[in-house]
Amino acid sequence: MLSQISRGSQWLLAITLLLAAGATFFFSLNHPITADLAMLHYSAWLINEKNFVLYRDIFDINFPAPYIFHSLLGNWLGYDALPLRWIDFSLMALLGWASWKIVSRSQNLPPSQVLVCFVCCTGLTVANMY
Repeated sequence: MLSQISRGSQWLLAITLLLAAGATFFFSLNHPITADLAMLHYSAWLINEKNFVLYRDIFDINFPAPYIFHSLLGNWLGYDALPLRWIDFSLMALLGWASWKIVSRSQNLPPSQVLVCFVCCTGLTVANMY
């Protein structure tokens, strides 16, 4: 379907989707931390600030790696939602770049088509999480 659209229209669609993704990121900066992420971040705060011991004071079934990550993130950048949103954005950008590199080589697609496919797939994935 995208191959029938002119190249200029493909870039316009890609830029529109990129602006929509940027607006979504901007408006999500003040979105509260919820679900498992909240529990991990709060537990890391208890470990760092209140000297709790994992698996003794905090009962959980997760391995220690997420707590180490959240403890380091909390020590370096604080326990606010903003650092977590920036980490999310950075990982999504890295994943988008890697997807573009992989797909554009194997399918000989222009970057605009790869961007459209990536944004649509991630949008569907994220929409199913909520």
